[in-house]
Amino acid sequence: MTCIVLNGCTCEPLGSYLKSLAVLRLLAEHKDPHAKGWWEDGTFCIDSSLDREGIVRFFLEDYRPTPIVAPWGARSGFYLGSPEKTARESIEKLVVSGNSRLERYADGVMSVRNLLKRHEIRTKLEDKKDILNLLQWCRSELPDSVLEWLDAVYVLSSDERTFPPILGTGGNEGSQGYSSTFAQMLLSLGFDKTPGLPPESAELLDSALFSDRTSCLKSGPAGVYDPGRAGGNNQGFGVGVDDFPTNPWNIIFTLEGAVLWSSSIARRSAVGRNFIPRSPFTVKVKAIGYSSASIAEEADARAEIWAPLWTQHLRYKELSVFIGEGRSDIGRKQAGNTLEFAEAVTSLGVDRGVTEFVRYDLLKRRGKSFIALPAGRFPVTFRRESDLIRELDQILQTLDRHVRNEFKQNIPASITSARHRIDNATYEVLLHGGAGRIKNLLATIGQFEQILARMKKPPKLTTGLSPRWIVDADDGTLEIRIAASLASIHATGKVGSVRENLEYTDPNKPDHTAWTGPTLPARLSSILARRMMDAERLGCESNPLYSVISLVPEDIASFIEGDTDDRLVQDLLFGLLWIQWNNNAKVNEMRQKIRESWSKSVNQGTVLPVPRSWALLKLLFLPHEIQRHGFEPIMIKPEQTLIPLLLSGRTGDACEVARRRLFASGFLPVRTRFPDTGNTERIAAALLVPVRDERRLMSMVLEENLKMKRG
Repeated sequence: MTCIVLNGCTCEPLGSYLKSLAVLRLLAEHKDPHAKGWWEDGTFCIDSSLDREGIVRFFLEDYRPTPIVAPWGARSGFYLGSPEKTARESIEKLVVSGNSRLERYADGVMSVRNLLKRHEIRTKLEDKKDILNLLQWCRSELPDSVLEWLDAVYVLSSDERTFPPILGTGGNEGSQGYSSTFAQMLLSLGFDKTPGLPPESAELLDSALFSDRTSCLKSGPAGVYDPGRAGGNNQGFGVGVDDFPTNPWNIIFTLEGAVLWSSSIARRSAVGRNFIPRSPFTVKVKAIGYSSASIAEEADARAEIWAPLWTQHLRYKELSVFIGEGRSDIGRKQAGNTLEFAEAVTSLGVDRGVTEFVRYDLLKRRGKSFIALPAGRFPVTFRRESDLIRELDQILQTLDRHVRNEFKQNIPASITSARHRIDNATYEVLLHGGAGRIKNLLATIGQFEQILARMKKPPKLTTGLSPRWIVDADDGTLEIRIAASLASIHATGKVGSVRENLEYTDPNKPDHTAWTGPTLPARLSSILARRMMDAERLGCESNPLYSVISLVPEDIASFIEGDTDDRLVQDLLFGLLWIQWNNNAKVNEMRQKIRESWSKSVNQGTVLPVPRSWALLKLLFLPHEIQRHGFEPIMIKPEQTLIPLLLSGRTGDACEVARRRLFASGFLPVRTRFPDTGNTERIAAALLVPVRDERRLMSMVLEENLKMKRG
């Protein structure tokens, strides 16, 4: 056996990928049944009993074209009254050529002509029922050599026809009929001549298979499979180009490869209404993962094809079964769109042996024409993040239904755009993984949640994400810590969780929202003031600031200094509202995992000093009692004037009020006069952020603690 690298057979564009499949298929069916194929660095390789010269000689001398015919099309060349004179003349030249290599093709054409004559069909049919009858006659009466193509281009049920997306609508793409193009390309290479093909066809074959240089390119339509050569306005040196110079062998091999791609799956599929599952590795489009992705494209997109690349050496029969059974599963569910397929790939729900997929979106371009747009590659690797995505899927499905029921066909652009950002962020997590991308996904969830909360009829409170999201989103930045600590503030007595202050949660209860103000610090200060007011009004025995997650003072000091992206903190805060905070077992597991790393400041190299003014004030905003030296623990509550004083910039006055309250509670606070500062709004907001180890704060601002520390 000889290993041959086919440099002209690459995985992009789609036409070249299909060409690679065709080479293996045709060699195996007509010359070397033991030939094997695989991919190396995006290039197709063949292991065959033939060497390079032998493969070239096979296609030049022995290749017998598949009967690619379409009697249902007006431009098929089978109807005298049709406008496609070129197709009719091309087919006739091939049929009467006398070339033995075209016997199978000619027999296919003649069998179609006899079928049309037998059923007295003289013009293209327009009635749906008559067309279905014709398709059924074709399938039952035409020879097996034609059935390969028929299986590739359409599937019949009792009352309708469906088309594998890769071959357009029954082997047609707009005004281009693939059967007509196939015949014209054979003719342009000289297949109607005997005894052999002309030298320029050999040069073109070397170019198609091995990417050798050639000056013999011919004018022809590349169609959907090679967007760069598909023609159209502004696609060439002039204003418009109908046909680019192309290699006829490429078009021939592309269609021969499409036969392998679709025909086996069509035979094995059960008949149903959804055509997408009838094509291997084919799903509905979600326009994500590439720079030009647009939501508007999804409605008109035909499908998305995930072309597998494999390194295992496969024979044609093995490849045929592999592609014929091409599918991906998420648990017991078959993937139906881009995101679900990506999820299946990362959870090992695809056929084994694949190392990578190349995505192709069949999108509408240049009017009503479609192209196969390469949309990136996706490596096959297990990602534990796929478990998180499954949790998110269930929530989003419920929210999507609510939005559709609420708005019908008039979903606001803000909701559509925010939802699309979640899909994009999800795809990036599945593609690359990593804490930073999970954090970004949480932020996009938060943006979506903020929009939903403003709906006239918002959905029921969303929850369902496991606390593990916090662990996996921890990329060592301050924003995730601040947001997680705030989101974990629980209910205290009759004062609800922090979520009730962020958004209206229950129409049967009073509105406790306090998310007001022009900046994040202003909004957090408003929440703090509201919670303290509600605690006094409802007779809470402690400050309503109990939380699951608390931060070291140095991290809070960084927040006070403005070392955070406040918009990101806000988005993460709303995203973390979806966490199941009432799942005590999972929450405790999460706390254990972050305990050690979060006990150290984010900025360990350049730790900011903790403001003593905030340390003094925070002792009045703890959710539990604090220990006096030599006395029983005591609960300290702040005066209502503290927050207004801070928000008006009067840090010194606020600290003096706090000092008096501490002194009245049996403590000896320092007698230092704290000057007014410019970041009082952030100090007020930081009083809401849960802090760990209040003893450190006491050691900074209480006389007895300072004396004990010095002693």
